[in-house]
Amino acid sequence: MKRKSEIFLVLIWPVLFTVAGVWPYVSGEPFPLPGLRKLAATDELSRVLQVLAVLLAGIWLTFQGWQTRERLMVFQGVAFALWIQGFLYIGVPFGLAFGCFAGVAISRNREKQA
Repeated sequence: MKRKSEIFLVLIWPVLFTVAGVWPYVSGEPFPLPGLRKLAATDELSRVLQVLAVLLAGIWLTFQGWQTRERLMVFQGVAFALWIQGFLYIGVPFGLAFGCFAGVAISRNREKQA
């Protein structure tokens, strides 16, 4: 992937999830984005865990100095597991976020191999 699209994907998901996680405290209205409306309406523990998972993954992908080939492979495996679990149990946006994170990890892993 190109750098600009990687940065966009890595930063947009944590921002969206954080806004959706904070939404119930800010407004009594349903969340405006239909895909994340379920996240904003869930119980507090589930909402906090989802937001933290996406936020921490996004932060880790932001700092490329923390990434080695082995760490990227581990992150890639965890991201794929959360991608599947997100689509099956948690919610489609959670699965999409970790699918994008896995794609970024694959791209960076290939760059480190070359």
